Amino acid sequence: MGADLQRQKDDIDAWVARAVNRVFAVRGTFVALQMAVLARLTFVDLDWDIMEPVTYFIATGYATIVFAYGVWCSKESTHRAVEDLLLTRRQVRAYAKYRFNHAAYVQLQRRVEVLRAELRERHRAKDLNILRSAPH
Repeated sequence: MGADLQRQKDDIDAWVARAVNRVFAVRGTFVALQMAVLARLTFVDLDWDIMEPVTYFIATGYATIVFAYGVWCSKESTHRAVEDLLLTRRQVRAYAKYRFNHAAYVQLQRRVEVLRAELRERHRAKDLNILRSAPH
């Protein structure tokens, strides 16, 4: 049961990671396209006198969105923080969608940790007994 849960969780987590990477790729593509459009409008079609207020409002809009995100989520708007937020939200949805029993998985993980601690303790006790029984 544990190996099946681990395999299912790994599959879901890999799918979620790819989905989050796609979100960032789309976001980066959007920014690149926006820069290309603004450059064309500034240097080919229109003039800087017309485009300066447009770029000002776009930059102000981005700053407002980032500020609102920070206030609303009480988190930094770094790449890592946003990625963690997206990963967590998508994982929760994916676990529900594929009926992954996350509580059972966490319970098995805790049990494994307890057993590993017991094994380490037994190995330590065995090593101490060997050292005590060794002739000096």
